[in-house]
Amino acid sequence: MTCIYLLAAGKSERFGKEKLLQKINGKTLLETSLNLASSFEEPVVVVKPSLKIPEGSRVVVNKNYEEGISTSVKLALKDAKSRKCDEILIFLADMPLLKRETVLEILDVSRRSDKWIIYPTYLGKKGFPTFIRREAFKFFEDLSGDEGFKKVIRDHPEICESVPVNDPGCVFDIDTPEDLKRAAKESGRS
Repeated sequence: MTCIYLLAAGKSERFGKEKLLQKINGKTLLETSLNLASSFEEPVVVVKPSLKIPEGSRVVVNKNYEEGISTSVKLALKDAKSRKCDEILIFLADMPLLKRETVLEILDVSRRSDKWIIYPTYLGKKGFPTFIRREAFKFFEDLSGDEGFKKVIRDHPEICESVPVNDPGCVFDIDTPEDLKRAAKESGRS
């Protein structure tokens, strides 16, 4: 069984306020990402305690979110183990330009590949979503702070497969108000 997780527990420090509640094309960043993830299967949303999630969403609260993304990754993996997920697909909630086609491509490659971690790349840069088989969960247990997927990929390239895609949205996340303006402009072109 593939379980889907949407990581939404960032601090939004560079944005200056809660970025996931900012709107693009009439929807919040969180709603935009949740809509995409939900189109594949009902996701589990990993959030900080103060973030209100739309009703009906399954939520895991990350009380230690200030310690970095590693805490959200580990919570997602812990939840996935308890649900007996064979594999997970992790999205980030601040990536509103990610294309559905990219997600489909990652899922397609996951069916053909024997690698444990599969992710898109755009112009050589690691993107999202990231597909992780249960066999690879153990490699994430020792992460700390803002260490995340890149560390595991760097330390264990033999279990990873990158998939080049033509989707700048798989590497573009919203960190600042300028990023949000750029995303709004880019989404109007698509």
